[in-house]
Amino acid sequence: MFFYTEVDGNKDHYISTESEFSPNSLKFYAEPGQHYFFRQFIKWGVFVGGADVEQMPEVTGKADIARLQMAVPGTCSSTPPQAETLK
Repeated sequence: MFFYTEVDGNKDHYISTESEFSPNSLKFYAEPGQHYFFRQFIKWGVFVGGADVEQMPEVTGKADIARLQMAVPGTCSSTPPQAETLK
Protein backbone atom coordinates (compact mmCIF):
# COMPACT_ATOMS: atom_id res chain seq x y z
CA MET A 1 0.00 0.00 0.00
CA PHE A 2 1.02 3.57 -0.49
CA PHE A 3 -0.42 6.99 0.29
CA TYR A 4 -0.41 9.96 -2.07
CA THR A 5 -0.87 13.55 -1.02
CA GLU A 6 -0.07 16.97 -2.45
CA VAL A 7 1.75 19.51 -0.30
CA ASP A 8 2.62 23.17 -0.73
CA GLY A 9 5.91 23.91 -2.48
CA ASN A 10 8.64 26.21 -1.19
CA LYS A 11 7.95 24.97 2.31
CA ASP A 12 9.30 22.56 4.95
CA HIS A 13 7.20 19.48 5.71
CA TYR A 14 7.44 16.58 8.16
CA ILE A 15 6.81 12.87 7.63
CA SER A 16 6.28 11.10 10.95
CA THR A 17 5.62 7.67 12.32
CA GLU A 18 5.37 6.42 15.86
CA SER A 19 6.59 3.22 17.46
CA GLU A 20 6.53 1.77 20.96
CA PHE A 21 9.82 3.50 21.75
CA SER A 22 9.49 7.00 20.31
CA PRO A 23 8.10 9.05 17.45
CA ASN A 24 10.27 9.25 14.32
CA SER A 25 10.11 12.34 12.11
CA LEU A 26 11.81 13.33 8.90
CA LYS A 27 11.89 16.95 7.74
CA PHE A 28 12.08 17.77 4.02
CA TYR A 29 11.83 20.87 1.88
CA ALA A 30 9.28 20.51 -0.95
CA GLU A 31 10.09 22.25 -4.21
CA PRO A 32 7.13 23.03 -6.52
CA GLY A 33 6.45 20.43 -9.21
CA GLN A 34 8.65 17.73 -7.64
CA HIS A 35 7.73 14.26 -6.39
CA TYR A 36 9.00 12.90 -3.09
CA PHE A 37 8.90 9.31 -1.90
CA PHE A 38 9.18 8.01 1.66
CA ARG A 39 9.25 4.47 2.98
CA GLN A 40 8.06 3.34 6.38
CA PHE A 41 9.77 0.22 7.67
CA ILE A 42 10.51 -1.76 10.80
CA LYS A 43 13.94 -1.22 12.31
CA TRP A 44 15.16 -3.93 14.60
CA GLY A 45 16.02 -3.20 18.19
CA VAL A 46 17.62 -5.29 20.87
CA PHE A 47 14.36 -7.02 21.88
CA VAL A 48 11.63 -5.84 19.46
CA GLY A 49 11.33 -3.79 16.30
CA GLY A 50 10.08 -0.25 15.92
CA ALA A 51 8.80 1.89 13.05
CA ASP A 52 11.04 4.27 11.12
CA VAL A 53 10.75 6.35 7.94
CA GLU A 54 13.27 7.32 5.25
CA GLN A 55 13.26 9.35 2.04
CA MET A 56 13.87 7.40 -1.18
CA PRO A 57 15.14 8.51 -4.60
CA GLU A 58 12.30 9.30 -7.03
CA VAL A 59 13.27 6.54 -9.48
CA THR A 60 13.20 3.94 -6.68
CA GLY A 61 9.91 5.24 -5.27
CA LYS A 62 8.18 5.16 -8.66
CA ALA A 63 9.36 1.60 -9.30
CA ASP A 64 8.23 0.45 -5.85
CA ILE A 65 4.70 1.92 -6.01
CA ALA A 66 4.09 0.63 -9.55
CA ARG A 67 3.31 -2.77 -8.03
CA LEU A 68 1.26 -1.51 -5.07
CA GLN A 69 -2.28 -0.27 -4.47
CA MET A 70 -2.97 3.26 -3.23
CA ALA A 71 -4.37 3.39 0.31
CA VAL A 72 -7.52 5.30 1.17
CA PRO A 73 -6.74 8.13 3.62
CA GLY A 74 -8.56 7.88 6.94
CA THR A 75 -8.15 8.40 10.62
CA CYS A 76 -5.84 6.05 12.46
CA SER A 77 -6.76 4.99 15.95
CA SER A 78 -5.17 2.83 18.59
CA THR A 79 -8.66 1.51 19.39
CA PRO A 80 -9.44 -1.66 17.42
CA PRO A 81 -12.62 -1.54 15.30
CA GLN A 82 -15.74 -3.22 16.66
CA ALA A 83 -16.55 -6.66 15.22
CA GLU A 84 -19.78 -5.43 13.60
CA THR A 85 -17.89 -2.77 11.58
CA LEU A 86 -15.66 -5.47 10.07
CA LYS A 87 -18.56 -7.34 8.45
